[in-house]
Formats: sequence, structure tokens, C-alpha cells
Amino acid sequence: MADRNRVQKHVARARIILGSAARLSVAEVARHAGVGRPAVWRWQERFVDAGVDGLLRDATRKPGKVPLGDAMIHRVVALTCAEPPGEATHWTGRAMAETAGISLRSVQRIWAAHDLQPHRIRTFKVLRWLARHPRWVFHFTPTSGSWLNAVETFFSALTRRRIRRGSFHAIVDLQAAINRYIAEHNADPKPFNWTKPADQILAKVNRLNASVH
Repeated sequence: MADRNRVQKHVARARIILGSAARLSVAEVARHAGVGRPAVWRWQERFVDAGVDGLLRDATRKPGKVPLGDAMIHRVVALTCAEPPGEATHWTGRAMAETAGISLRSVQRIWAAHDLQPHRIRTFKVLRWLARHPRWVFHFTPTSGSWLNAVETFFSALTRRRIRRGSFHAIVDLQAAINRYIAEHNADPKPFNWTKPADQILAKVNRLNASVH
């Protein structure tokens, strides 16, 4: 039984390294290997430090290692939600580890536990803005329902009617053409009026979602 368990561990570790070499995400690697994300980080680090031999033996736990306290975890989360130092656009794991005085793996564990992904800068900033403005709520429509978005409809018309067949020698020419189109459009606006009541539209959307799922 012990030998069988050892083989299973080695197979899982090999899948972690192969998945990492294939540039899969940590979540995908963890799912294929049947382990948690902390295990993925642990064996990635072990492979970098000790190669294949490091995958074949279990590491001994360092005695007396004090776990991170709540104050440190809260500090890392707060720092992650703030602007990074210098000219950086977002926090990296190593920068956070150096600032907080903890290991990179500890930072990764905290970020995973709190679902923080600062490298996804646009999504991260949007979520942070929404947290400060609870009255605002995003509503996402399926791709097939993009016609519901009036902004997309306007830009589609702008592209078809003014930009696609236009000839522009400089950015300022393009900007001027867009501004003229907007001014002309606003001079004679035509508000969009729904031809069906909201309950019929929502019923159709619900039928579409049911057919997709």
C-alpha cells in the first residue's frame, strides 16, 4: 500500500511539471493533477530547486515555523488593493513578498485564498472600483445579445458609415472625422424605442439561455 501511494504521488507531481511546461494555468494544472493550488506551487518550486530528484522525495518540514497571523494576511490584502510602489502598474508576487517580508509562496497562498489577481490589471481595477461604488452593478449579456448594448450599436454604425471606407493620413484626421460624425448624429438624434414589452424580451432571452445551457 505504501508503494502504491508513493507511485501515485510521483504521478501527480509529474503531471504538475508537465502541465506547467505546457503553460497551463495553476487552476488547470491543479485540476489535471488532482491536487490543490498550494501543492502546484510547492512542486514547481521544488522542481526548480532540485530537478527530477526533488520530485521523488518528500521534504521534511522545518520545525518551529510560525504560521502567518491575521494581521499579516490583512496587510497583504490591503497592500494588494493599493497602488504598487514606483512606476509599476501592478503588484507582482516577488514585490509583495519583499515589501511584506514574507515568502513568495505565502503571498501566492494569500492571493489564492482571497481570489486576488493583480496581474489582471483591468479586471482588478474594475473590481476595486465596484467595491467602492456598491450602487453600480454590471449586467453581462451573451455574445448573441450584443444588439442590446446601445453603445456597441452606435460604434457599429460609426464604423460602417464613416471609418471603414474612409482614408485618413494621420490620427488627427481620424479624430476629426469621428468628431464630425458625432456632431452630425447629435444634431438629429433618433432615440431607440423598444417595439416589444420588457416581459417578452426577457422571456426570449431566458429561452436562449436555456437552449445554450
